[in-house]
Amino acid sequence: MATEAQIHKDFQARMERDLAELLPELEAYNKLKPSLLAQRGMFALVKNKQLIGVFPTAEAAYVEGVKKFGNVPMLIVQIMDQEPIHKQPSLVVGLRSASP
Repeated sequence: MATEAQIHKDFQARMERDLAELLPELEAYNKLKPSLLAQRGMFALVKNKQLIGVFPTAEAAYVEGVKKFGNVPMLIVQIMDQEPIHKQPSLVVGLRSASP
């Protein structure tokens, strides 16, 4: 049985791998964003540095992404002038015992 430390280590490795995979998608979205602002509030699906489509809900974008690519990391982002800043206490995201 995996220890809590091993589970955390595996989770952290997966998050870092997924984030690294999504950075090129985010860069592609940021380049496309000015042309997408006419569709504010909709959700863009970006995979392989390409805009796959714009959807009315995040769920619709996800369903289309899974149909086309399977259950793999893909960027689904709401089209907004400025992305909101989210604040969460460290306890919520599991950083209560974090160390540098």
